[in-house]
Amino acid sequence: MGRAAPITINFHLVAFLLMAGLLILSDRTKRATLEGRFFSLMCLSTMAGSLCVVAGYACLYLPGRTFQAALFWTLQELSAFALLIFWMLFTDFRLYRSPDHLKRNYPLLLAPAAVFLILLLINLLWGNLFHVTAEDFFTGTWLYWGMKLLQLIYLLFPAGMVLRFRLMHGRLRFFRVAAFTVLGLLSFATLPLHRVFFFYLIFSLGIVLLYFSMMNIWRYVDNETGFYNLAYLRQLYGEQEDAVSQTDAALQDDMPAHSDNAPARGGILFLMDGDVAAAVKILKTELPKDSEVVRTDTHRFLFLTNKTRLDQLRGLTRLVEQGVTEHNLDHPDTPISFRSEIRVGEKHQ
Repeated sequence: MGRAAPITINFHLVAFLLMAGLLILSDRTKRATLEGRFFSLMCLSTMAGSLCVVAGYACLYLPGRTFQAALFWTLQELSAFALLIFWMLFTDFRLYRSPDHLKRNYPLLLAPAAVFLILLLINLLWGNLFHVTAEDFFTGTWLYWGMKLLQLIYLLFPAGMVLRFRLMHGRLRFFRVAAFTVLGLLSFATLPLHRVFFFYLIFSLGIVLLYFSMMNIWRYVDNETGFYNLAYLRQLYGEQEDAVSQTDAALQDDMPAHSDNAPARGGILFLMDGDVAAAVKILKTELPKDSEVVRTDTHRFLFLTNKTRLDQLRGLTRLVEQGVTEHNLDHPDTPISFRSEIRVGEKHQ
């Protein structure tokens, strides 16, 4: 193995420490959410895979330990699958905020992974995926590279999900999948090197970059609905120091007052008391793509727009009201009460 084993071991010890530090330093309350749990499981999968790589390479320094090395390599492949599966689940929930969406769409997608997980366990007896040797650590069969192709699809699938979401709903602020995906592709590109293994180190760097984008999401996005929160409203209208006091005062009335530091905007305040999930679905369906909606209270949603023509705002209000009416007819057991106020700049219409 030459110098390959010490280099690989050191790389993966660094990956383990990066993920451990990230979990220790991250906000515990954010990790307690479903989204946060998926993110934490990505970190833990990377840590487990890194330790398995370290243990697998270390076994090859001991005579007659190739079976133990194969066992640890099998466990790291299981960790790779876990990492990529949690990546898909994390992205799906970040976009749609719906556990039901996960339950409906993922059983069939995860079926191929279950097949390869069984083959990985069988591999310990028959070597149908890879063989571990002291000379070049492992030699993969065609079935092994088929498994890697499936893992690559799992890596890229969330990028397709984000693209589809943007086409349907418009831009997606703060959530960035490009850095993680590109680094993941780089990680897969290093696999043919065999002797020096970078896989989890590169993925750990991608998770760190993903965490930085998540910090903005946790700061400015309401966890339950996916809409913006009051902190985003303050950031939007209070970036300039002399506008902060105006913004804080205006927030008491939901709609920020116009100042020289903020664009003049129209807005609609929707008061939708009842089923929050249904109200959110109606707003996302009826309002235009790229809409900026701020959840200012449990049942209060402020739609911000650069359109200040009253006929346009009234048209949007009617669409949302119609959506509420249809919901109440279809679901009389969970009705939504509806009221709206159109506002333009400092004036309340």
